[in-house]
Amino acid sequence: YQEDIIMKNIFNMIRFLLGFSLLIFMIFFAILKINNQYCSIDDITIDMVDGNEFVTKAFIQDYLIEKTVDPESMRRKDISFRDIEKILINHPSIKEAEVYSDMFGNLSIDVSQRRPIVRVQDGKKGYYLDEEGEEMPFSQMYTARTLLVTGDINTVDQSDLFYFSEYIHKDDFLR
Repeated sequence: YQEDIIMKNIFNMIRFLLGFSLLIFMIFFAILKINNQYCSIDDITIDMVDGNEFVTKAFIQDYLIEKTVDPESMRRKDISFRDIEKILINHPSIKEAEVYSDMFGNLSIDVSQRRPIVRVQDGKKGYYLDEEGEEMPFSQMYTARTLLVTGDINTVDQSDLFYFSEYIHKDDFLR
């Protein structure tokens, strides 16, 4: 009777170990298959602030290809989401970027644009000041409808110009 219980326990232990090994084996090969899949850009979401279109979906795809990061020609295991985010954030019109993927290799990109509040034009030199007071170059694709400042800008401190413009921008009547 004692030997039957011991044999039954050994049989159950072997059965458990085989089932567990099979589960680990299946998970390992599923991860291998997922990592070897080619990615595709499934969704690009752009935060359109005040209707500004400095960045479009096609522009983001072209910009990544220009920077030699084409996610659609890369395997999932070779893609660094952090590197793609850094490349996107380094663009002068992009404030924030988040890149992530689902388990099928579909890549999603969420982008927030910088928001210009004033356009500064001093002769041939021109730029925007965004809502944080940082310079933002003009875009070839889009011109924002903002306050325009022209003239001898070199005599005006940029921080004073920003605070004055921000005050006007926040006031509905003055804007």
